[in-house]
Amino acid sequence: MDATLSRSLLLSLPSAVCVVDGEGKILDGNPALEALLGWNIDAQRGRLLADCLGGAIADPAQALSWLVALNDALVRERTTYLNLPTEFRTGLAERPTATVVGVAAPWADADGRQLGALLLIHDGALYRDMEGIRARFLAAISHELNSPVNNIVAAVERMACLLETKDAPVGRLLGILQAELARLQRLLGSLLSSPQTQMPARAARPDVVALKPLIRRVASVFSVRDMGHPIVVDVPAELPFALGHADSIQQVLGNLVDNALKYAPAGSTVSIAARGRDDDVFVCVVDRGPGIGGPAHDRFLAPRVDLPHEKPTTSGHGIGLTIAACLVQSMGGKLWYEEHTAGECRFCFSLPLAPALDGDAVS
Repeated sequence: MDATLSRSLLLSLPSAVCVVDGEGKILDGNPALEALLGWNIDAQRGRLLADCLGGAIADPAQALSWLVALNDALVRERTTYLNLPTEFRTGLAERPTATVVGVAAPWADADGRQLGALLLIHDGALYRDMEGIRARFLAAISHELNSPVNNIVAAVERMACLLETKDAPVGRLLGILQAELARLQRLLGSLLSSPQTQMPARAARPDVVALKPLIRRVASVFSVRDMGHPIVVDVPAELPFALGHADSIQQVLGNLVDNALKYAPAGSTVSIAARGRDDDVFVCVVDRGPGIGGPAHDRFLAPRVDLPHEKPTTSGHGIGLTIAACLVQSMGGKLWYEEHTAGECRFCFSLPLAPALDGDAVS
């Protein structure tokens, strides 16, 4: 792109923009940057943006998140959305502080060579307006879904009552339907009760969760789909209890198994394995799919990142792993990907080990 045109676009953007070189030194900015934060670009040019951020952000933890995002853009060519409203000191007499959100992104030339990074900073009020629209949309969707879901629940319960034997295959399928519909009702209830949050509301106090029956239940649900992949469960008899929320764990495991079934070669086996360690319990979903290679490896947890695959009919929204990672982190665990071992692709997550039972209910 012509340098004059690029400069014109930069000056015309309503959001504050700061451009840095490969060493993180400020190269340029736009008038919106001075209007929002009081940064005179001529005075700041040549300074390390990290120093400016460290001096402007009041909260040390938030300052660290912005510095990490800037480093990821420069070193790992990763885009980070800084959606937590952050208070900046502006130095403006009429407005000494500003609450903002931002985006740190790599900056490259037309040939794809990285030149530095861009930091886009938005007024927090705009973000709050967008969050309000999103919250109202989620509340409306949740409310409208409630009625048909309740009708389906009533119909399935009536069908279950009409069956004479609960051991018949149809009875087993109805049991799966009832369990999944009950989980869907709880998820919708979470959205209705806390529409302003990024993820459905979860109980603050974790439960003691028995993972073995939960894993078998997930395997049973996906086996019903008959997608041409045998699902094998590898769980020891004495698997320790974990701390977390059963619905969240089932959602995480379901997302991982769903990905494995979509991307694994036809007819190959998908395994769910779980083991206890000194201070946590980990679960792995193992398949023989293509795994994650190239540039997608470092950003597979970012939204809208499609995994490589060979099936032409495979499609998705690219947010399943992001949701899974958020849920695992909210329960004090982590989610990771392991490189191919003997042709295997492994997505794993860990959860804190539950203490010795003292009367707590087990989910």
